[in-house]
Amino acid sequence: MELRGSETERKLWEAFAGESKAFCRYLYYAKRAQREGYEQLAAILFRYAKQKGYDVGKSVELNGFEDANTVSTYATDAMRWAVANGLIQGSNSKLNPKGTATRAQVATILMRFMELYAK
Repeated sequence: MELRGSETERKLWEAFAGESKAFCRYLYYAKRAQREGYEQLAAILFRYAKQKGYDVGKSVELNGFEDANTVSTYATDAMRWAVANGLIQGSNSKLNPKGTATRAQVATILMRFMELYAK
């Protein structure tokens, strides 16, 4: 069977292109979160979800976290949404909204986001 010029080759290229785009998005978010923190990542994902028309209505108060008052005003709704949906869970009763995330932590958050909306 000749692969060149076939439907299989076309589909393989499409799949590769999709994976490449996903990897680039991952790198972008990972670098941004490492610089700017969890609240920025939450805000990016929240705005993206809204723009795509996903349900972003689930929300929770953050006062169960000791550092809830350190969440920036612009990121409050996004952090409430991210916590309510389990994207960001905090640690030791703290959200650490301005703390930087490792690549592994960003990957986990993105995986949770995809599991939430890729249904």
